[in-house]
Amino acid sequence: MLLLWTVGCFNRLVARHFSSVARPGERPGGEELSRLLLDDLAPAQRLERLFGVSPCLLALRAARRHVARLLLQAGKAGLQGERAELLRVAEARGIPVLRPRRQKLDALCGYQVHQGVCMEVSRLRPRPCDEAADTSSGDDPQQLWLVLEGIQDPRNLGAVMRSAYFLGVDRVITSRRNSCPLTPVVSKASAGAMEVMDVFASPDLASFLQVPPGRIPRPLK
Repeated sequence: MLLLWTVGCFNRLVARHFSSVARPGERPGGEELSRLLLDDLAPAQRLERLFGVSPCLLALRAARRHVARLLLQAGKAGLQGERAELLRVAEARGIPVLRPRRQKLDALCGYQVHQGVCMEVSRLRPRPCDEAADTSSGDDPQQLWLVLEGIQDPRNLGAVMRSAYFLGVDRVITSRRNSCPLTPVVSKASAGAMEVMDVFASPDLASFLQVPPGRIPRPLK
C-alpha cells in the first residue's frame, strides 16, 4: 500500500511539472521545469553564481570561465539589448537557459543586485606573477601595471579594478595573502572589468618589486 502511494505521489509530481501548456515562444513546461531544476538540483561543486548584466556578458565574451547555465528572470516580455545578447550567445554555445521568478533569483544571488541575470560559472583565479613577467618581453614598454596589497573588501577591490580598466592599466598584481579573492561581488563592483583584465598574484610582493627593471615594466604602486 505504501509503495502504491509513493508511486502515485511521484506521478502527480511529474504531471504537475510537465503538463502545463507552453505560451508562444516557450518550451512546453519550461517555467515549471526551470523551477524543478532550481529546487531539486544541488549546486555543482566548484561553481559560483555570477550576477549582473555586465559581469555575465563580459564573462561570456572573455570565455575564461566554464559556464554551466544562464538564469534570466522570468516575466519580462521581450528581452532586449544586453539581455538579448546574453540569451543569443548562450543558445549559440549550447548553454542551458533557465527562467526563474524574481524571488527565486533573489535568493540564488544572495539578495545582491542582479539586474535579472545570473550565471553559474567556474571560479576565476589570479594567474601566477611569473607569467606576468614572462609575457611582458617584447610588449609595449609604456605598459602600466597596478600593484595592490592587502585589499580585503571585495567592493573596494572591484571599484579599484573598474577605475584601473578605465585608466588603461595593462596588468593588476595582487598579494596572494591578505587579499580578497576574485569573487562575484568583486566582479559586480568592477562593472565586469574583472572578467577581462589580466590579474596576477604574487606570494611576496616585496621580492616581486625588486625584479631588475629590464625584465618588467615599472609598476605603479
